[in-house]
Amino acid sequence: MEFNTEVFTSELTDYLTSFCDSWINKKDNQDIYIISIDISDSLRSIGLIANTLDNLNSQSRYGDDDYFYYKYCEDEWEIYDTSDEISKLMDDHITNNYEKFHESSTDRYSDAFYKYGEIIVDSCVDTLKIFKAKYPDVIFNVNMRDTFDEDERIRIFSALNDDTSVKEYSEHIEDFA
Repeated sequence: MEFNTEVFTSELTDYLTSFCDSWINKKDNQDIYIISIDISDSLRSIGLIANTLDNLNSQSRYGDDDYFYYKYCEDEWEIYDTSDEISKLMDDHITNNYEKFHESSTDRYSDAFYKYGEIIVDSCVDTLKIFKAKYPDVIFNVNMRDTFDEDERIRIFSALNDDTSVKEYSEHIEDFA
């Protein structure tokens, strides 16, 4: 059974729109500076993690040794939200394709699983590009903990953000990745 990327992208767009309407478009919540789509390593769930300037400044100040750690490390951010609807789509697809996504002899993930992961990540990046156009001052990213190496993190971040942010992220990636 093929994964329906159109449904996934539509649901993700609705989810991001709702999140941005709740957090960015409200006058008292305009200090969100970064939003990351957080995908579980098992590809069974998805959510958003965001941080505010107030939270960043309460943890560290520009010039402090740990500033970029707090600025870019999703584990330290303030806002966590999971999409039950999209997570169900993803979980159902993994469950319905268990044999396709697992090597039976080793119980490891198959090439098909990793290809599915690429489809999910690419769909997220494409969707975030639309939101970057609407919210140019917000930094966007996609995160899969313990999955992306530094080069993959930089590749994704570069596709979504301006050169100044990419330079800063790349120069300090060892602080938070």
